[in-house]
Amino acid sequence: TDPANCTGKNRRQISYMPWGYTMGMSGMAVQNVWNCYLYDPDPDYLRERIYPVLKEVAVFYCSYIEQCALDEDGKAILGPSFNPEHAPFGTDDNPYDLTYAKYTLDAAVKAASLLKVDDQLVRRFKANRTLLIDYHTTPDPEQGDKSIVANWRNAKHDAVKMYNISTPLIPLFPGEYVNWFSPDEEKA
Repeated sequence: TDPANCTGKNRRQISYMPWGYTMGMSGMAVQNVWNCYLYDPDPDYLRERIYPVLKEVAVFYCSYIEQCALDEDGKAILGPSFNPEHAPFGTDDNPYDLTYAKYTLDAAVKAASLLKVDDQLVRRFKANRTLLIDYHTTPDPEQGDKSIVANWRNAKHDAVKMYNISTPLIPLFPGEYVNWFSPDEEKA
């Protein structure tokens, strides 16, 4: 991971390595593309530049989700992956991956619907979106056993001793999945 040893022409890495090992990285990248459309809703730019990128990443997520094992409720166990900067390799259902898979599939459905294209793909995006769980929670004894978002499937409240970035908050920011307008049960 030493930039001096990179073989690219500019001797730079494409992404910070721990983040590059995650499933959520692709979705985080296309969040900026989709936000470009939301801030400047140009239908031609959506058709020519934005939707093709959203579609490819959404298809990638579908292809991955369709290979995941299902839990006892019939939901996909999204993994194996890596919780950015905090976990061992091979964790499942971390908030970073879940947030950006949901965000990308939702954005791709909206974009395709606006463009009135890819009805069959939209059905696939929606079907895979329903396979994703909300988030795993765990009781936090330091907060009177209040449920908090877990860092990954089966992680305890103290699985991460110190945060560089607080991945359980990614659904709030920068994921934009939970916000002021979300239902109360999602904000809890």
